[in-house]
Amino acid sequence: MALDSKQKIQMALGQQDAQTTAKRDIEVLTISDEALETEFMAMYAIANKNVPDIEDKKKLVHTLSQSMERILHMIEKRGVTIAEIEAQPHLYMTSESQLQVLSDERTRLELVSASLSEEMKQVSKACGRLEGNIEYAVASLKKTYGDDAYAEEQITLAESRNRYSSGR
Repeated sequence: MALDSKQKIQMALGQQDAQTTAKRDIEVLTISDEALETEFMAMYAIANKNVPDIEDKKKLVHTLSQSMERILHMIEKRGVTIAEIEAQPHLYMTSESQLQVLSDERTRLELVSASLSEEMKQVSKACGRLEGNIEYAVASLKKTYGDDAYAEEQITLAESRNRYSSGR
């Protein structure tokens, strides 16, 4: 029976002799078929039990990689390269609380913008009604008093205010 280097060193130091080593190897290897099969099946079950964990981790890594690629694509779509981002000395981490404050401010400004937009629509509707009323009044004047009864003049707002305040 051939000895490995560890066993040769042990023999040289007098710790074991070749027969003891050979006998020990034979004792370790003497196992019944049922016990061997039981141990193999236990080890096989443990190995297979860990496979889903590895598969889950592989899926997670794949998902994260796709997410990072998507984010990089969105950054590049905005006309910024990664090299430009890395070259900027003013990049810094922002805390969650600061991001929340900025998000809240953006939401507030969106609400203000929506409110002003709605107000502008109302003013626009009022102007449209006023223009319609003026056109109706002009048509009534022309119908009642003839086409010469109404003459359109182009004046500025300041001139209009001056005439109104002076009573003319």
